[in-house]
Amino acid sequence: MISSKGSEYFSFTVQKHDSSVKAVCFSPKKHKQQVESKAESCSPCKLRKFVPHPSERDVIWVNKNTEIDDARDTEVNFSFRKIENETAAITTTKDVTEIKVNQIVTIRGLLLFGEKKPEQVPSRPNLTKLETSLVDDHGSVPVTLWNEQINTARDGQHYEIQNIRVRQYNGQKYLSSTSETKLLPSKDRLGQLQPQVIQQAKETLKRQLQEAEVLCDRVLTVEILKYFTCVNCKKKVQSRQESPVLKCTNCNCHFLKDRSTKNTAARISIAVDGQTSWYTLFTPSIQAIVGKISTNTNENNVDQMDEEELSQVILLCKGLKFTVTPTNIITSVTFT
Repeated sequence: MISSKGSEYFSFTVQKHDSSVKAVCFSPKKHKQQVESKAESCSPCKLRKFVPHPSERDVIWVNKNTEIDDARDTEVNFSFRKIENETAAITTTKDVTEIKVNQIVTIRGLLLFGEKKPEQVPSRPNLTKLETSLVDDHGSVPVTLWNEQINTARDGQHYEIQNIRVRQYNGQKYLSSTSETKLLPSKDRLGQLQPQVIQQAKETLKRQLQEAEVLCDRVLTVEILKYFTCVNCKKKVQSRQESPVLKCTNCNCHFLKDRSTKNTAARISIAVDGQTSWYTLFTPSIQAIVGKISTNTNENNVDQMDEEELSQVILLCKGLKFTVTPTNIITSVTFT
């Protein structure tokens, strides 16, 4: 995150024997990787040369002089426990553009659905999303809700959305819920929400419902992504060819590769009106292109083709017409 003075920082929680303290670190380049590693492994550590907050209890400042070292097991007579009800710092729609991608925040505002409905994600079984918008005193920000959060959200209601993650797509920041995200009805109705901001958010949601057609003579570049779906949380997991066991970085569980679903996606760039635009194809759309080369789908199964072979097929194909969503996902492919 970025402070009001322009300094980069991040925060984390340090568990003690019978309590915890919040640490605010102003030297992320020195400490962030080590802190994340400690958190992932739940291993004990020792902090030295930190600075107690001058006015707030149970808050410390971590800077370049702070030392974070391994602690011997004999020095720690308690075990790791998950800290419940820990809430990320509150931010506003105005500040989201300045916050780093993947940062967890809490935000308050009016949640709008427009005419949007929950939709299943292509090639992701049991994963449903709902694209909404949140409006506060400062403006609006896109919000994507997933699975369980969709069931608790209501259109036109004020919420405090706790522990939601900052994401970015095509250069635009948005918020995306995680398994730790909570939607709490907010008694605070904020200030005077500007009617024009609410109307603009509704119009944006309406435009997102409209698909468009894009003509493509040839694909300029292609990036192939082969991944598996985590059997626990349904997130993407990169494939490692040499290992039959995969680990999900989202929920940290391990699972056998042959018990998961293998998926293929392609990120392509094409020239549209003199500009380079990027689009994403999932397995059904890729299969439509591959099928143009050969009708024998057994020999040209997308998931069985290697990256070089699949890239060549896409790059050599001519005269394509794509149906695309406002988020640049290709939903169908035909040939001109």
